[in-house]
Amino acid sequence: MDSEIFSVMIIALNLVIITTFMYRCKLEQYRMEVMALIMATSTSFGLSIGSLMATMFTDQLLLATLLSCGISALLGLMLGGFYGVFTQIEGVFTGIMAGMMGSMLVVMLPPIEGLFLLRMCLLLLTGTTMFSVMMLLKRNSPRFQTKHELLFLTTACLLMVMIFIMFPEQSIPEQDHHFH
Repeated sequence: MDSEIFSVMIIALNLVIITTFMYRCKLEQYRMEVMALIMATSTSFGLSIGSLMATMFTDQLLLATLLSCGISALLGLMLGGFYGVFTQIEGVFTGIMAGMMGSMLVVMLPPIEGLFLLRMCLLLLTGTTMFSVMMLLKRNSPRFQTKHELLFLTTACLLMVMIFIMFPEQSIPEQDHHFH
């Protein structure tokens, strides 16, 4: 399996999980926590998408940056839409900023290190998604207790180890890599 396809699958799975839990768990009384949650998820999605776009479009920095900013802004808009206009604005701008940072970081690195950064961004995204789901469940369900937090933490660590191990290795052909 190609690393780009694997990355798209991980991003899509995280998006489905976080969207499902945000739709089901309304936290109107916790405005500041929700804004921080949207900022964290939008940033981790933006970094992952930016790294992925820069990996896919290695010689086209402008295209990679514009695609990553646009996709990340749309995700921030969608995720923030569950909680109001101010949360949407925060989601959009953190998505734009993180998408730009992710793509520019990968373009400045050699290709093998860019793939490693993509792997790290996917791990950050998965950890942020699991943390966000745990926070949403904790605030919304009175039955969620401390013993469930330990189970969630263990599951998150296992998922992150699986993603790290299952990430496809790629042989990168030598190319003239210039710094921008």
